[in-house]
Amino acid sequence: MTGATGDGDPTEPGPIERRAAVWTVRLAGEPLRVEEQRELEAWLAADPRHVGALVRARARWVDLDRLGALAGAAAVGGSAASPPEDAPILSRRGLIAAGLGAAGMLAVGWSVLAPAGEYYASAVGEVRRIPLADGSMLVLNTNSRARVRYERDRREVRLLQGEALFEVAHDGQRPFIVHSADWQVRAVGTVFAVRVRGTEVDVTVSQGTVELDDARQPEAEPRRITASEQTVLTPSSPIRVEKLAPAVLQRRFAWLNGMVAYSGESLAAAVEEINRHNRQQIIIDDPALGQQPIVGAFRASDAPAFAAAAAAALGAEAVTVDGVLHLRTASRPALHPAQWGK
Repeated sequence: MTGATGDGDPTEPGPIERRAAVWTVRLAGEPLRVEEQRELEAWLAADPRHVGALVRARARWVDLDRLGALAGAAAVGGSAASPPEDAPILSRRGLIAAGLGAAGMLAVGWSVLAPAGEYYASAVGEVRRIPLADGSMLVLNTNSRARVRYERDRREVRLLQGEALFEVAHDGQRPFIVHSADWQVRAVGTVFAVRVRGTEVDVTVSQGTVELDDARQPEAEPRRITASEQTVLTPSSPIRVEKLAPAVLQRRFAWLNGMVAYSGESLAAAVEEINRHNRQQIIIDDPALGQQPIVGAFRASDAPAFAAAAAAALGAEAVTVDGVLHLRTASRPALHPAQWGK
């Protein structure tokens, strides 16, 4: 019988786990160079199993780090001499490199593994997946920026621009807090997305529960948002929570696969979203056209294809002028699908 990754002994790690262990050791050392970060992102994108393998390897590294600390404390309290300061680090690297299985790695907590103030950014049209030092995953949508910092009693992310999804590794002692505008989104172990648009902050929870705190009202009770719920936070409006149907939630997270999906949203809203993902911009020349509903799923980074599809669906025309795509009312009525090609 063989393991899922192709090795003869199912208790031994396969090639994916071994590669994830190598990346774990590299991530716990000096910050990755730009080319190394790109190499890691390419490996993560190549196979969905790679993301899970890396998250598991990071969690095991964290466990070994805590075990090393506990062993050091025991040595100090006993008669045995304390090990050298770097012994736990060398020991755990050896264990991981040797392919120690998950059964030998007990879940007992975590310690700070990454330097404070790590800064991450994504380019226009890029969806960037970033494994964090605590075993969490940060996914940046197009043209987004975030800074990650670890404190003794918390894990903090400041979303500076754009949108991000957070898959938070559970740690009851160190909450995971996302700061955006005047709001704080606090989670322990959950999956949620935050998007900042000027003074507005959108929060959508896929799994688990988060708590919302208004930094301007520290005495106020936090508001809880649970799975399949969304809220749009504004400076002047009370918190209103909306329950999302499964299909709506799926469309909300379509960007994770490089897509955008609409089910009756206005063309203007759809174009605003498409423009976030593309350097070539779309302009709607006719305001009335911008209010027309749009339905369908589209590749987020292909503005010309979206413009052509929207024009065909709405009886409009797409024209490129000086590199800018213009959507305008057609000079003749749109054809019925039965008439296409005639």
